[in-house]
Amino acid sequence: MKKITGVLLFILSVFAVGAQTTFTNGDSLLTQGVPVVFKSETLFTIFTAPKGFSANERALLIENRLNKITEQNSSFQEKDVVIKDTAGAYVIFYKDLLLMGVTEADAMANKTDAKLLANEYRKIITEKLLQVFAFDRPEVIALSIGQALATILILILFIWLINYLFRLLLHKYLLKKTYPSFYFRKYELLTAHQVKSFFYRITINIKWLFIVLMVYASLPVLFSLFPWTKNIAHHLISFTIKPIVSIYNSVIDYIPNLFTITIIYIFTRQIIRIISYFAGEIEKGKLRIPGFYTDWANPTYNIIKSILYIFMFITIFPYLPGSDSKIFQGVSVLLGILISVGSSSAFSNVVSGVVITYMRPFKVGDRVKIRDVTGDVITKNLLITRIRTIKNEDITIPNSTILSGGTVNYSACALEKGLILNTTISLGYDTPWKLVEEVLVKAAKATPDILKEPSPFVLQTSLDDSYVSYQLNAYTRKSNEMANIYSALHQHIQDECNKAGIEIMSPTYHSIRDGNKSTIPEN
Repeated sequence: MKKITGVLLFILSVFAVGAQTTFTNGDSLLTQGVPVVFKSETLFTIFTAPKGFSANERALLIENRLNKITEQNSSFQEKDVVIKDTAGAYVIFYKDLLLMGVTEADAMANKTDAKLLANEYRKIITEKLLQVFAFDRPEVIALSIGQALATILILILFIWLINYLFRLLLHKYLLKKTYPSFYFRKYELLTAHQVKSFFYRITINIKWLFIVLMVYASLPVLFSLFPWTKNIAHHLISFTIKPIVSIYNSVIDYIPNLFTITIIYIFTRQIIRIISYFAGEIEKGKLRIPGFYTDWANPTYNIIKSILYIFMFITIFPYLPGSDSKIFQGVSVLLGILISVGSSSAFSNVVSGVVITYMRPFKVGDRVKIRDVTGDVITKNLLITRIRTIKNEDITIPNSTILSGGTVNYSACALEKGLILNTTISLGYDTPWKLVEEVLVKAAKATPDILKEPSPFVLQTSLDDSYVSYQLNAYTRKSNEMANIYSALHQHIQDECNKAGIEIMSPTYHSIRDGNKSTIPEN
C-alpha cells in the first residue's frame, strides 16, 4: 500500500512540476512575492504560480505539507528530505510526501539556477524542521529555559553593576566637585549650580541609555532561544539595523548636495562682506556717490543683504533633504499662506519704512511732530519709529501711519538757517504799535538760545475790532529745547511789557474796568 501511495504521489509531483514548467505558456510572475510562513517564521518567498493556481495557494499548500510533517511524526531525520529530478524540474520530498517543486520559472524569478535553488530550499526546510523537532524533547526545552534564565540573570547583574558604577561616579566625583560658572562673551550663561545640575542630568541620562540598550540587546538573545519567538528576534534586530543603515546611506548620498549648499553659502557670504565694506565706507563719508546720502548706506546694505539671503535660500531649497516630498511642499505652502496673511500689516510697515528711509523726512535725534505727537526721534527701523516726548514718554508709531500722515521736522533747518519760534499777543489800539514791536524784539533778544542775528521781528497778523494781533518771530538753533525757550521767551515778554507800562489784558477787560488798579506788578 505504501508503495502504491508513493507511486501516486510521484505521479502527482510530476504533474505539478509539469504544470509549473509551463511558465512561458501562462504562469504568472509576481514582483513582490508571497512568503511561505512556517511556525511564525518566513522560510522563503514564492514568485511564481502554475497555470490555474495563484501564488498564495501554492504557498499555503507548502505550509500545510510542512505542518503535516510535524503533526504525523514524533521524530525527524535530515536524510528523509530528498530532491528528485523529474521532467526538467526538481521536486523536494519528505519520505513519500511531496513538499514542493522547483522549476526554471522559480529560478528565473530568483535569478539563479533551478538545482541551486532547490538545494537552498531543502536546506532551509531541513534546518527549520530540525529546530521544531528538537523542541519536542523535554531536555532541549529545559536547556533553552535554563539559557533564558541565565541570560536574564546576567542582564540583572549588568544593570546592577551599571547602577553601582554611576552611583559611585556621581557621589565620589561629580557631586563633590566645584564647578565654575560658564560664560559666553562676558555673559554668565550658566551659574555654578546650573553647571553641576547639567552634568548630573547628563550622567543620569547616559546611565539609562546604557540600561535600555542592554535590555534591547538581550531581547533578541532571549527570543532566539525558542523557535516560536525566533521570528520576533529577527524583527527586533532589523528594527535597529535598518534605520541605522538607512540613515547612513542617506548621509552618504547627501554629501554632494551638502557640498553644493556650502559653496552657495560661502559665495553669498563673500558677496555680502564686499557690499558691507563699501556700505561702511559710504557711511563714514570716505566714499562719495553723487545723489546718494550717507544715511542711506546702512538701510541699502540691509535691503541688499536680505535679497541675497532670499535668493540663496531659493537656490539651496532644491538641495535640502525632503524638499521634493509632497508633505514638505504642502507644509511650505501652508507656512507661506500663514505668514502672508498674518504679516500683512507688518509687511506694510516694512515697505513704509523703506520709503521713509529714502524720503529722509527725519533722522534719529530730530525734534519732530507726527500727527499730535511731538518729541525727539530715538529709534527708526523698517517697522516702527519711536519718539520721546518732553515728558519722557516713549511713543511707538508704525511706519505706515507716518507715511499716510504729515510730519513736521523742527530740526531739519535749525543748524543751517535757524528755526523760527513764534508767539502772538493781542493789544488794544490805544497802545502804539511801534512801542509794542520794540518791546517784543527786546524781550526776544534777552531770551537765552535766541539768535541775535538774524534779528527777531514782529508781524501784525490781524486788525480786529478791538485789538491788534502781534506775532513775535525769533531764530534759534536748539530745536530740541523749544519748550524751555518758549517758556523763557514768554517770561521776558511779560517783564519788558511791565517795564514799558503795557498791560497785557484784553480790550474787553479795559472797557469794563471800574476803577480797580492796574494788573502790572508794582515791583
